[in-house]
Amino acid sequence: MDTKPKKHRIFIALDLQPEAKEALALIQQKLKKSDIDCRWIKPANIHLTLNFLRYIDSDKIAQVKKALNSALSERVKFKAGFEGKIGFFPNEKHARIVWLDIDEGAEQIKQIQEAICRQLYKIGFKAERKEFVPHITLGRIKSSRNISRLVNKLNEVKLKNPVEFNIEGVYIYESILRRSGAQYGKIYECRLKNQ
Repeated sequence: MDTKPKKHRIFIALDLQPEAKEALALIQQKLKKSDIDCRWIKPANIHLTLNFLRYIDSDKIAQVKKALNSALSERVKFKAGFEGKIGFFPNEKHARIVWLDIDEGAEQIKQIQEAICRQLYKIGFKAERKEFVPHITLGRIKSSRNISRLVNKLNEVKLKNPVEFNIEGVYIYESILRRSGAQYGKIYECRLKNQ
């Protein structure tokens, strides 16, 4: 009999309202015209990752919930937004990830992420080594095909008006890997306070 505790693939993230996801889907459509070799994130799955915890035991999730509550106990709701600025990880020349920059609210998002990291460190998670950049992943690039064509299209995705969305809570998600791609489910929400 297998007595090993079940492992869960867990991350902490911000969700976006449907209007923001619709705007991101339009940006993706413009980028897709470059015909790059990319697995685009389904608009329904788009989120803003704060902390990726990898695989953790079921009993550790309760500790993560407490850590999240401690980190966010005094945080208030705020607005964030984007204008359509696109970036690449690790860089344009060796692009693996296509991402969208957060313009409005980036500083508050960084502060929330840092507060969560401090609480997670207290319960045994490693400190983040890289500086956190608030961003939304749009796609994962599989080869260098047509990257230069994509770069030439970047000016076309700038929006006439910034898209705003409300940050009202922080979520713990479970990611379940399937053949059709990752499936995300919210398993906990920590609401932010009203101003």
